[in-house]
Amino acid sequence: VLKHQPEVIKKLRDYSAKIPQLIDYGMIDGKDYLLMDKIKGRSIVDDWMKFNSTQKDGFIKQIVEQLKIFHSIKFDKYLIDRSKMATFDNFKDALVSFNDFSQIDKNKLSDEYREDVEVLENFFKNNINAFNEKNTAVFVHSDIHFGNIFYEGDKITGIIDFDWSCQAPKDY
Repeated sequence: VLKHQPEVIKKLRDYSAKIPQLIDYGMIDGKDYLLMDKIKGRSIVDDWMKFNSTQKDGFIKQIVEQLKIFHSIKFDKYLIDRSKMATFDNFKDALVSFNDFSQIDKNKLSDEYREDVEVLENFFKNNINAFNEKNTAVFVHSDIHFGNIFYEGDKITGIIDFDWSCQAPKDY
């Protein structure tokens, strides 16, 4: 999950996204590593419930601005599973490749879980055509939550954790 991050981080920094500065990256003993600046402030999740409505609105507006930056980075292809590095012209095809229900041995599941998996599988099959789209791939964080957002005072200071970032429609 670290191999793609230097490229992503450099591109986001070029767009002035509030993310940590990449200091160094590479491989040590066959393991990828990233060395990044520490972001000032603290995780917004720690204090969210203490903020008043005006403060919350201010943070949400800043997060939206960061997401606009992320989503302004466009791609010609969809890529949602970086472990395979397979790209697709159509988002539907990317999702089909990523969601392979045939890999689940339903015989090993309890009746309750088998029924749940079958409901999910049928829903996926019946609705996959809703994702038949092209040319909407943008940079998507895929793990944006308050634990990955830092602040100091009334300002967002940074967003971290690009392990699951992908090239997908912005609403992915």
